Amino acid sequence: MVTHFDWTIGCIDEQLTQFGITDNTILIVTSDHGPNPSEKDVPHDPTNGLRGDKGSLYQGGFRIPLILRYPNANYENEILDPVNSVDIFPTICDILDINKPDGIDGQSFYNLLKGEENSKPRRIITEDGDGRIAVQESGWKYIQPEKEDKKGELYNINEDFKEREDLIDQKKHKLDHLTNIIDNLDIKSD
Repeated sequence: MVTHFDWTIGCIDEQLTQFGITDNTILIVTSDHGPNPSEKDVPHDPTNGLRGDKGSLYQGGFRIPLILRYPNANYENEILDPVNSVDIFPTICDILDINKPDGIDGQSFYNLLKGEENSKPRRIITEDGDGRIAVQESGWKYIQPEKEDKKGELYNINEDFKEREDLIDQKKHKLDHLTNIIDNLDIKSD
């Protein structure tokens, strides 16, 4: 799959060049979720040691690469700040210097592409198939419990990227902050 995907992106890039539109095209390469199957199902580690896989709230479930190439980009930075797929459209609006339409979700990460610092903490909110929510902000991540009688999970992603040490009992102030974010979400059901 990876070899075919790589070949396909190469074909797209070649067509852009043949049509003479490379300098007028924003090329985005990404995925929508982590791998499936997980490392327990195959003889290699598709998440490079991260916990979880497709559909989970752990890093292995949703942390995926994002590559952006666009006209007049004069840098090749690796950005480790988390972004969300809903952030892509506002970022494209900023790259093109057009106003983002009202009612569009997401936060532009164009400042990160230019090597600038965040003016406010980036927040990633993720939901699994069971309706549980995880919120990640400023290097901390809270995952709602599976059942009401459990506490949930809290990780310092900056220090424990593989989510091995649950700090829910040690960092009450972080827990309160992140659960407050979830409590104040305006979630609309379809």
